[in-house]
Amino acid sequence: MDEATNTAGPHRARRVLAWTPLLFFAAQLAIGWRLDRAPLSVRFGDGVVKLAAASAEPRPGVVFFGSSRFKALVEPAVVERKLRAALGDAAPRVVSLAFNGGDLVGTDFMFAQLVARGVRPKLAVVEVTPEWLRHPIPFLNGQLLRIFEWSDVIDWFPELVLGTRRTLVCARLFPVYCYRNELLTWWTGRSPPYLSSLPDSAAPPRKPKADDPKHGAHRWARTLRDYEVSDRALGVLRRILARCHDERIDCVLVAPPVASAQRAILDGKIDAAYESALERVRGEPQVPFYDESARLPDQAFHDSSHGNKRGGALFSEIMADEVVLPRLAPP
Repeated sequence: MDEATNTAGPHRARRVLAWTPLLFFAAQLAIGWRLDRAPLSVRFGDGVVKLAAASAEPRPGVVFFGSSRFKALVEPAVVERKLRAALGDAAPRVVSLAFNGGDLVGTDFMFAQLVARGVRPKLAVVEVTPEWLRHPIPFLNGQLLRIFEWSDVIDWFPELVLGTRRTLVCARLFPVYCYRNELLTWWTGRSPPYLSSLPDSAAPPRKPKADDPKHGAHRWARTLRDYEVSDRALGVLRRILARCHDERIDCVLVAPPVASAQRAILDGKIDAAYESALERVRGEPQVPFYDESARLPDQAFHDSSHGNKRGGALFSEIMADEVVLPRLAPP
């Protein structure tokens, strides 16, 4: 009896050890599957807030889509004020759906979400840059965390493996850890206080960094080395333009201003490949393309690719006067 018990103990322990990792990963995959079907606000709260504002009445007539570059350089209130001065009561409402890391994949998602909410603006202004057409797409990891489900992961797997393996493993195989803050907030209805050391009211204010129009250029130089255009990114841009055509939304493409240090990286082979790719996509009739990359002086930039407050005021007026108003004003 004692001998049988002694033999069964090690066997049971080995079975438990064998099943533990399987059960662990099964639980992780189940929670990840449930997270994919959670409300969009769980993983992409910023996007939900922007979409809610864009869906409010009166419905916007002009919508800007893009990344933190548009976010820093386009102030909807300034654009709207300029339009009101020219068009009076006929001036449309202007909103921005630009968000940090908002590449063309993110723009495509936000555009689809906006149309699904029944919003069809008169004009869509879409940010395009050489960076967003690069293979592999630089900020695909952001979309992986915010909006991708398993089907998207499978679809984009080659690019994800090339550009963001660590994020891919964390988000898909260890979602409980990767999304611990989001999951706890979703389940409890409030953000867990122990995940931040100080409440916002007690946290010391951060001193803003001084403007440096060269800052960040060296990182982009590494990222854009051996530049190749991504056929997948071009396909996403084609889908955005096709959606505009199908929904009868006027569309323009805009390359936002960047500092001279950033332009020096793009000058030559990268610009040539990027411009050639855009020409292939814009189709017939030609979608207008505004290359504003050299439009602002370096004093208008916080770093090599993001404008400061002065740059935002200047570029917003340029957008209103030279891009938006000519598309809206009667001939």
